[in-house]
Amino acid sequence: MLPSAQQCLGAFAAQLRRHTALTDADADMIHSLPARITISEAHQDYRATASIWIVAKGTVGRFAESLDGGRQITGLYCAGDVFGLSAIMIPDGTQAYEVIERSWLCVLPVSALVQVLACSTRVMEALWRQTCIDAARADKWLLNVGRRDARGRVAHLLCELACRTWVKEGVRLTSFRVSLTQLQMADATGITPVYVNRILMSFRQEQLISLQGGWAQVEDWDRLADIAEFDESYLCLNSSPGELSAKFNF
Repeated sequence: MLPSAQQCLGAFAAQLRRHTALTDADADMIHSLPARITISEAHQDYRATASIWIVAKGTVGRFAESLDGGRQITGLYCAGDVFGLSAIMIPDGTQAYEVIERSWLCVLPVSALVQVLACSTRVMEALWRQTCIDAARADKWLLNVGRRDARGRVAHLLCELACRTWVKEGVRLTSFRVSLTQLQMADATGITPVYVNRILMSFRQEQLISLQGGWAQVEDWDRLADIAEFDESYLCLNSSPGELSAKFNF
């Protein structure tokens, strides 16, 4: 069954409530936003628009592109995540997004969300914090490409995908979906698809993790996380609602 626009808005509010103590009235304002569901095929691009997007189902990547068409994926958005928030402050921004797999997206007009922000400082705080979380994740992606070796880059990407799946499912699973192709994994790690393939084969031979048919089977998480130098705190997935607000007396 496909998610409805109201279900997407509910997931959006729940996502914000993971790190910000929204009131029921705040959540009601989010639920009242005019929204519609659109189906986007893999490889479809979204550039500067007057909309905010919530991933209802599927995966979307943020990317930058060189003049010769080469792409660098700089972040991923999974079910429940919101992207395009920069359009609130920079309507003609340069950020671009690529649909990684066939995805169901919930579209929100920027103008409607701006009206909610004018009425609720809590929602404004939540979206501000969400953009800070996105920036923290982008810092780790930059470090991953700039300072880790190829094995560490691929391991870090897989560790992040695993952790984000575990939070969504509410339990640490030994397997999780990997929607990225090896070409897209190469675009996310700054190496060639052939090199990605070799690294994945070596991980399998070392009984760390194996990928088959779009699924990853974790065999030795500790060793994989050690190769990646992985610390999941940058994902801000486990903060209790209002924890940061309380620290700063918001």
